[in-house]
Amino acid sequence: MGLDFSRIYQISNMQQPEKERISRPEQMQNFIRLDAISDTNKKNLEMYQAYQHNILAAGTLTSEITKGLQQGKPIASLFLQAINRKKSNFTRKIVEY
Repeated sequence: MGLDFSRIYQISNMQQPEKERISRPEQMQNFIRLDAISDTNKKNLEMYQAYQHNILAAGTLTSEITKGLQQGKPIASLFLQAINRKKSNFTRKIVEY
């Protein structure tokens, strides 16, 4: 009694379907799309970094004003401090689309 491996050999000898080939213009279109996506991601990164910086600066300024109020500093000096701090901290430009 012998084992019949003929079916296994038939399966292994079947032709594999050819992979789809992408034409050169389609490759360029895909590359352009990826490049546009990359540019958009860079702009988003710059924008979110500016937001993050501004949020941090606003939180710092708020805590400094609160501490000044608790220490009894005059409101006018705290207001001037806030204006000066705002000019120095909020200098990053937000990217516009």
